[in-house]
Amino acid sequence: MAKRLGSWWIGGTLVPPRGGACDKGNVLEHIIKSLRPMALLVAGAVIFVLGTAFVLASDATLPSSSGASSDLAQAGHWLQFLAAVGLLGAVCSAGW
Repeated sequence: MAKRLGSWWIGGTLVPPRGGACDKGNVLEHIIKSLRPMALLVAGAVIFVLGTAFVLASDATLPSSSGASSDLAQAGHWLQFLAAVGLLGAVCSAGW
């Protein structure tokens, strides 16, 4: 395997030189090219859409069933929170 200029081997893995994609502040490029951050990003987006659907469904329920409306809204907000945590995890794992 050819060694890149300015990189070195530590513990059997090739360590990139300083000034890589994350060091330059281009975390988005690293997220797109990495599997784990991209999987967390997609999962976060799907969960956020599901939470938004729950919130919209809570607004569409009949006024007579106020308990169902508040339960759907609370579930939707929790799903949106979990999605935000997943998206934050994607950004953090890309920068790690």
